Amino acid sequence: MQLTLEGSALGLRDYWLDFTNNAKLQPRLGQFKLPFNREFLTSTSALQFVDRSIVNEEFQLGRDVGVALRGYLGGDKFEYGIGAFNGSAKNRTNRDRALMYVGRATLNLLGKPSYSQADLDYSEKSTLAVGAAFAFLPNFKPVLEGADDRANLARAVIAAGEDTSDVKQLTLDAFFKSKGFSFEGEYHVRSIGRQEVRTVFTRGNRVANGLRLQAGYFIMPKKFEIALRFAKVDLDSNTGNDVTREITPAFSYYISGHRLKLQADASFFTQQAPGDDLHDRRARTQVQFFF
Repeated sequence: MQLTLEGSALGLRDYWLDFTNNAKLQPRLGQFKLPFNREFLTSTSALQFVDRSIVNEEFQLGRDVGVALRGYLGGDKFEYGIGAFNGSAKNRTNRDRALMYVGRATLNLLGKPSYSQADLDYSEKSTLAVGAAFAFLPNFKPVLEGADDRANLARAVIAAGEDTSDVKQLTLDAFFKSKGFSFEGEYHVRSIGRQEVRTVFTRGNRVANGLRLQAGYFIMPKKFEIALRFAKVDLDSNTGNDVTREITPAFSYYISGHRLKLQADASFFTQQAPGDDLHDRRARTQVQFFF
């Protein structure tokens, strides 16, 4: 169980129960992160930037209430997770009896990478993994199900001119670590269309895509890391003037791994708009004490 205290509000973030007697078949039930994109599955306490990217903001599916089956096959070579969820985001009941279906598979080609950014161990043995996930949310209603983690999705459905829509999302990712160097990449595609359209991605639908590439290197082993991230979100591949780009350099000083660290990053955003593009800049610093 995980609780949050933000201001004066006490919130319930996670509550789940695992059955872990068999590594190949591990049922989970409760409220938890959906087995979807790598960046969101990585805890905010284990990032090499102050926070996640604009791609995660747009395409992550957050938490939900449901049941899942997880496990490892072939030792640690293949990791999977599949589940059925309410589809209404965390701390909410199912509003329309339609369920959300999510599945993720990861192939660990070298070693068993954890969901943690930065090569803090300065690994002598390289680790490499590739993953893919798919989500299907039928009968999504922004008015009823667009709260919290689904707010960006609700705005996208409304922008598509739909009050009820079937949503399909696909993500592909890759992860690599070796001798102080780390790399992550993610690609996302999302289709929003009429309920009667049952193909996976239809040309007439509103199709969005996103890309995140980031890399880091320890110039002082296990202590001082520099990193760079590029991210891009295209809200509708059939139209122009809706692409946002992010470039974020960062540095981190790890006093005691991810448990105690000092981080700073500076982001440069470009958003397409009719006429002149919009530009924004953001600088952040943080000290993290995690226990």
